[in-house]
Amino acid sequence: MKIMSWNSRGLGNPRGIPTLRDFVRREAPDVMFIMETRSRTARMEFLKVQMGFSCFLPVGGSGRRGGVCLFWRSEVNLILRSYSPFHFDVLVSDCTSGISWHLSAIYGHPETSLRHNTWNLLRLLKDQFSGPWLCCGDFNKILDISMRGFREALDYCQLRSLPAVGPLYTWCNFWEGPALIHEWLDRFLSNMDWLALFPNCQVSNLPTPVSDHSCLVLTTDVSLQPTPRRTRL
Repeated sequence: MKIMSWNSRGLGNPRGIPTLRDFVRREAPDVMFIMETRSRTARMEFLKVQMGFSCFLPVGGSGRRGGVCLFWRSEVNLILRSYSPFHFDVLVSDCTSGISWHLSAIYGHPETSLRHNTWNLLRLLKDQFSGPWLCCGDFNKILDISMRGFREALDYCQLRSLPAVGPLYTWCNFWEGPALIHEWLDRFLSNMDWLALFPNCQVSNLPTPVSDHSCLVLTTDVSLQPTPRRTRL
C-alpha cells in the first residue's frame, strides 16, 4: 500500500494540478491526503475522477487558504472515524490479511497562537483507541528540542518520526542568500505497534517546484515493490 501526503499550497496554480497528476501517475498511491487545496468541492470531484480514485472527502477550501481532501481507491477498506478542517481519522483494514490500523492525516494549524489545538487533537485521537497508528501531514513545526509542545504531544502519543529517503528538508522559503531557510515540517509518524506490522516501510521525500512543501510517499512494504526490468544492450 502507498500513502501520499502533500501540502499543495493551492491547486489553483496553473501547474498545481498537472504536478499532482504526475505524482499520482508515477507513485500510484492508494490513499492521498492533500492540504491547502484552496479549491471547491466540484474541482476536487473532477480530480477524483481524473486521477482514478473511487472515493474522496473534501473539507473547506473555498477561499485563499485552507482546505483538506482525502482520496482513496476502492481496493482500500477505509472507515471514517472523524474529520475537521485540520484532520481526517480513519480505520484502514486489509481484507486479505485481516490487519487493521489507524491513519490520522493532520494539517497543523497555520497560526502559531492556535497550534496548541493541533497537539491537543493528537492527544484526543490517542485517547480514543489503542493499537497500530500512523500519522501523516504538515505539522507546521520542527522537532527541535525547543519545540516543547510538539515534542510533548508526540511523547504522550508514543509516536516517532519515520526517516525519509531524499532531501534533508521538506519545506523551503525559496529566498536567496542568508535568508534562505530549509525545515522539516512534513512527516510520517507511527507508534511501535504500527512499525511492528510494517518493518519494511519506506518514506520518500519528493520535492516539487510548484509548492514550498515536498510531497511525501510512504510504501508500507518496499520489499514487495516490483524490481525495474533490466534492458539488455
